[in-house]
Amino acid sequence: MGFDPSRFAAPVAAELQCKLCGRVLEEPLSAPCGHVFCAGCLLPWAARRRLCPLRCRPLAIADLRPVLPLRSLVQKLEVKCDYSPRGCGRTVRLRELPAHLAACRYGPEPRSGLPGPGRSGGAVVRSVLMQRIFLLAQIFTDPWEAKSQVEKV
Repeated sequence: MGFDPSRFAAPVAAELQCKLCGRVLEEPLSAPCGHVFCAGCLLPWAARRRLCPLRCRPLAIADLRPVLPLRSLVQKLEVKCDYSPRGCGRTVRLRELPAHLAACRYGPEPRSGLPGPGRSGGAVVRSVLMQRIFLLAQIFTDPWEAKSQVEKV
């Protein structure tokens, strides 16, 4: 589920790419063995197979940990504007992309008062989605723990 490598202004190191999807890490999670994958790739895998995708060790969803330093490195990488096919030549850090897209003069105009693509806070939506995926994966592995997480929300 990671980021498409062609979006980046420069080649991305192999260490920042998910071994499941082959794309640039999005919300990296570490397995107990130390291998790192996109959360969107690893959570469903772990819920179904309960083994590291590289087949080195068993894993449980409760043992997965976010890798914040890697996330920070990926967020600092330069990406091309989503509207480059429309003529925008800007490259910005990935973390700055939502703000750029909201103001990019090459973006589509909002219709009927609705926000256009890139103008709706996609990072927030992605974060909420990842939380829900994690919760669903927990339901399959530990329903009682998942129930307590739902009660917190």
